[in-house]
Amino acid sequence: MFGHTGRLIERETRKPDEMTLDERVGFSALMDSKLVHARQLMRFLYVNDGAWGTDICAVDYLPDVAAQLPAWDSVNRKYELRELDKEIGHLSYHRLVSHDYTAMIRQLHEILLAFIEVVPEGRVLPDFKSRALAALGSPEAPGVEN
Repeated sequence: MFGHTGRLIERETRKPDEMTLDERVGFSALMDSKLVHARQLMRFLYVNDGAWGTDICAVDYLPDVAAQLPAWDSVNRKYELRELDKEIGHLSYHRLVSHDYTAMIRQLHEILLAFIEVVPEGRVLPDFKSRALAALGSPEAPGVEN
């Protein structure tokens, strides 16, 4: 979902005031979906204090996540998660001024590619890597055109 919604969002070239109400609602739903999945993936890759014992995390697949995945460039990854939580999880006056998540999404995409590359074959389904690369639109994926 993360990769596919991103591609649908990137295809839209019109500004919101050039869209009908239904088109704006559809675009907003795509953005919400992208951000919900971004939040889930951030918490999967970098376990935070709020993780439950039943949460699926990258540490379940990689023996040393810190050594095998790039560090999060952002000084305030917790701040970005808090902003995401406000943006998509709460009715708030804060939501009236949207945060720009472009850099965070780009960085998350790169970290996901790194996870796909280093996760041991025996820890995932046989076709996981090719399917995950294709979902992210990676040129290394079989059948993906540049």
